[in-house]
Amino acid sequence: MFFQKHGKSHASTPSAAFHPAGRPFTNPMTVIQTNLSADRSARLLRAASEDVQRSLLKLTSGNQFANPANPSTEAIMASRHRGSIRRLQVGRENLTNALSFSQTQEGFLEQAAKALSRMGELALRAMDVTMGDQQSGGDERRFELVTGNFSWTQAKSDAENRGGKLACIKSAEDQSSVEAVMQGGSYWIGGTDEITEGQWKWVDGEAMSFENWAAGEPNDVAGGENALQIYASGKWNDLPAINTTLSGYVIEFGSEDSSVPAHESEYSALAAFVESLGSKAFNQVSLFAGQTMQVSRDEESHSLQTRGIDLAAATYSSTYTPDSEGYFLRGSAQAHARLLQVKGAIEQLQQDRATVGAFAKGIDLADRMLTQSTDMLKQTLGRLTDVNIAEESTRFARDQILRQTATAMLAQANIMPQSVLRLVDLERS
Repeated sequence: MFFQKHGKSHASTPSAAFHPAGRPFTNPMTVIQTNLSADRSARLLRAASEDVQRSLLKLTSGNQFANPANPSTEAIMASRHRGSIRRLQVGRENLTNALSFSQTQEGFLEQAAKALSRMGELALRAMDVTMGDQQSGGDERRFELVTGNFSWTQAKSDAENRGGKLACIKSAEDQSSVEAVMQGGSYWIGGTDEITEGQWKWVDGEAMSFENWAAGEPNDVAGGENALQIYASGKWNDLPAINTTLSGYVIEFGSEDSSVPAHESEYSALAAFVESLGSKAFNQVSLFAGQTMQVSRDEESHSLQTRGIDLAAATYSSTYTPDSEGYFLRGSAQAHARLLQVKGAIEQLQQDRATVGAFAKGIDLADRMLTQSTDMLKQTLGRLTDVNIAEESTRFARDQILRQTATAMLAQANIMPQSVLRLVDLERS
């Protein structure tokens, strides 16, 4: 609507609306200026930065599931595989211990086999009616060499377990016999002054009457040299009993007492040795108590089992139990009965050694199967968890470029409103 006043035309202006109280109404809607470009650029920058950090963590750890915020199905599978691998490793440890147990058994059974074989020879010799007890005594006395790293005490015990004793050199003839079996090096023999310093005796308790000391010996240097060593030259020397650097020891078999047949005394010593094997243990577990062996090999309760070996069983004990007067081979009839007992024990021993061998082979097979399973799980775990370096490096470079781009976009978006404001200020001025 136009109207004319004083020669000028004016556009009519709508009258303002007023509140009944006389105050004008106000618009309840408020408009807030928002920089949408800057907001979008900030989101892109944040996402790109997170991707860069994630790729960097994977590359540095080599694990594509390093600290996942939300574990994926692959990550859960990887965790299960790790648990399975640890359990398989425990199963292999069980098998390793069982194999060591079986190998220890076999070692002692081999010693028992040698002892029983010799006991059979002695029983057969005792059946020779053409040789009286007097003849079968001193003729059987002999010396042999045992090599290995023994202390004097260990050598003494080992010799007794073999049915003999450390060599007691009581004459020039004995000295020559010992030198004849030596093969260079130095060895323990059965002399000691452990009870009274300077008073040397043989292990059978007899005082030394024959001596062959090296010059200046015995000298008990620094004290404690109470065991007897024989040099390669045949001369004697005193040495600490704990020394284990010698080549071995000289063992003596037979008896000097012609009233006791040599085969009887040697058989008695071997019988005591076989009996002592029944008390052997591995990690405080009896080796020959006859208990059944069962070894768990995996998480599914699969196990290996074998029957126990009892060296106290009648088949074995009959060979090392003397008669009521303490004899083993008194007379041809008793020697014949003892020979049959020894043969039975040898046959049983062969069966027991076969059982141990079969069990050891079963352990070896189970261990190889567990090894294959472990390797397969490790390979699968590697495919699940190991980072593809080339692929992740490319992703890392891409994310870095995106982060740089987002940073530039954000800076540009923040500059635009400021430029507009400066233009407005210029217009006003």
